[in-house]
Amino acid sequence: MPSVQEEWRPVIGYERRYEVSNLGRVRSIARHVRARFGYRLMRGHVLVEQAQTSGYAKVFLGRGNTKYVHRLAAEAFIPNPDGKDEVNHLNGDKRDNAVVNLEWVTPSENMMHAFRTGLMPRGEAMRAGKKLTAHEVRTIRRTGTMLPKATLAKKYGVCPRTIRDIMTRETWRWLADDERS
Repeated sequence: MPSVQEEWRPVIGYERRYEVSNLGRVRSIARHVRARFGYRLMRGHVLVEQAQTSGYAKVFLGRGNTKYVHRLAAEAFIPNPDGKDEVNHLNGDKRDNAVVNLEWVTPSENMMHAFRTGLMPRGEAMRAGKKLTAHEVRTIRRTGTMLPKATLAKKYGVCPRTIRDIMTRETWRWLADDERS
């Protein structure tokens, strides 16, 4: 199998500082930066990817800016004439950010791909949109200080943000803790 030649293109919005490759790697460009006494040369290097709990890889582009690697690669290499919002991994591997594995899709197309490939199960196994009962919410509030949000989220089939909102009473604020369900 022939090896693919790595091609680098500027990261949109960071053209003079970073580049992304067709293999899904991001690097900084060597440049002079302001230092305490004049300027110093900052060497270019391939950035370390940060694995997210979602499975996607992000990179830090300075001053609090983190970006998804697959999105940077798609923006630099894949035309998007229809203005689609999301980038899909064709093989379902969120860590494979090579351009040949990416495509622009609508949210609906992305969801259909996930169902077709088995990345998101159908029916009862699907947990998206799970409704909690009052009893479950009370149990979450009682055990929420003892267990990590991620553990509770997995147990009840909701996202950690939902657990946080329950604990801070952003949601279910009307429910008293001592009532019986």
